[in-house]
Amino acid sequence: MNFIQILAAKADSVDPVKLNWIGKLLVKLFNAVGYVALAVILFTLIVKLITLPLDVYSRFSTKKNEFIMRRMKPQLDKLKKQYAGNPQLYQQKLSAVYKKEGYSMFGMCLPLIVSLIFFGVVFSAFRSYSKYAVAENYNHMVVAYNEVLEDSAYATLSDEELKEKAAQAAADAYYKEKADFIWVKNLWVADNPLDKAVPTAAKFESLTGIKVDATQYNAVTAKLNKESVNGYFILPILCMAFTFLSQWLMQKMQKSQTEMQTVEGQPNVGKWMNVIMPIMMGIFALSYSSAFTIYMIVSSIYATVSNLVINWIATKVYTKKMGEVKQEKVIINR
Repeated sequence: MNFIQILAAKADSVDPVKLNWIGKLLVKLFNAVGYVALAVILFTLIVKLITLPLDVYSRFSTKKNEFIMRRMKPQLDKLKKQYAGNPQLYQQKLSAVYKKEGYSMFGMCLPLIVSLIFFGVVFSAFRSYSKYAVAENYNHMVVAYNEVLEDSAYATLSDEELKEKAAQAAADAYYKEKADFIWVKNLWVADNPLDKAVPTAAKFESLTGIKVDATQYNAVTAKLNKESVNGYFILPILCMAFTFLSQWLMQKMQKSQTEMQTVEGQPNVGKWMNVIMPIMMGIFALSYSSAFTIYMIVSSIYATVSNLVINWIATKVYTKKMGEVKQEKVIINR
């Protein structure tokens, strides 16, 4: 193969994907760790540590409201019976009692709103980084492929042998990325038996938003197993299960408050969230990368454990405080 033929056979790299500051941090973290799954887990824990003060504030606010709710229970029971057939008036009376007793939903709602905003930012960053990772992986393969074509050491090989050698070098570059995780062969593709671990040229364009020459793409990825499925729905199922567990635990912790805030015949939003949230997370898991699904699973596990620990500490603190308040009232009454 002469120099002109080599230039014609060379594959073109694709344009790099632009990243925001979180995406750039992800690049540094993934490059430092070297294994995608572990880097995702570390990133998730870092994000959760950043939002930990909000979680603590929210949990303590919830526990404080729980103790206030216990104190208000006789009044609320009376209101529930009195306005059972008039939910609107009940809510008005309920608000008046809340204001009088110092019960506030703000402490619980604000951290939730901030967390949802943070989730959106992280989700956007993951999507961008997923595109970046798929494109960069292909570029590394292209470089390895072209280096073989240009290497004078392989000048004696036939055209077919040279292409085989170049495709093998590209495959070796692909596997160096370490983007697999136990049964999932490519973390930048969903854990789904309907998706292939190695995307087709059309799927590559769908994942990255970048157009490629299908002939070149097929030549570069020729030595990769394009028939292998990428997973078996295991991560999406785990994501739904842990989301349900986290939601169920949260509802159990707020059971007394939910019961008092709901009039008979009125829908219990908490129970519906136990169904809606797992389904939503399952759709996310099937629609986006397995890496993001791991992020959601680790987040749910962290939320479950941290809520149990923080709730236990908050219970101890407010039990002690309420005991001291009762003791002071007894002394005053005497």
